Amino acid sequence: MNEVLTDPEPSEITRKDWKLPSNYQFFMCHIHHDHFDYLEQTLQEYEIGEYIIGAEITPGTGIHHFHFLVEMTKYDYAKYSKRVFIDKFKLRGRATKGAPRQYGKVKDIHSLDKAAAYSMKDGNIRTNMSQERISKLAELAYEKKTDDTLAKLIEYVDDNIMKLKDYENEPMNYQKKLERIPILIIGWLRENKKPLRASTIRYYSHQVLAYTRHKDLQYSDSEMYHIMFPHGI
Repeated sequence: MNEVLTDPEPSEITRKDWKLPSNYQFFMCHIHHDHFDYLEQTLQEYEIGEYIIGAEITPGTGIHHFHFLVEMTKYDYAKYSKRVFIDKFKLRGRATKGAPRQYGKVKDIHSLDKAAAYSMKDGNIRTNMSQERISKLAELAYEKKTDDTLAKLIEYVDDNIMKLKDYENEPMNYQKKLERIPILIIGWLRENKKPLRASTIRYYSHQVLAYTRHKDLQYSDSEMYHIMFPHGI
């Protein structure tokens, strides 16, 4: 977790609510969700202001982890991380061969909106912020999560659509590949424990047809219009 979060134009909705980015620490740890109470209660023992703690599970691997955005000093973060991440849970602060780091802090926060949205994107959070602020930030988190899901799903379909063969073990023709797109989408959604809705599958199918890297499958602007508005606007 060493990326720099950038956003030259912070949201007008939340800009006035934040203090300076230097007042906040944005960090993560790989700890089971059973310890949510401990992590929050221990954090509250330090001189902190507002905070968001988001609990997540990595799809595919099932790794439990947390993201923190906390108004606190670097000094207090250092004390908290040593006490909790190093001394109690014996986490790795650096990646080793075949093993990722288990805790870490973002060096520079250029957008507190994006940091908050990233922490909230799975919806399982604890915070001392007002419900009004959290609702505003949740809208940003939903937008980010939707974008992430779409990118991963398009990549999955692109990686698998050309591998499909029909019952005679021959490569599928164009029409059969088109028919398989929603089936691949359903499989990805089920594998990643995402809700299955006809409208969602139709939406993702349209996005794949618009943005697939396979030019022989990608629909033209005119074709996208006709599939999205079969009876006109």
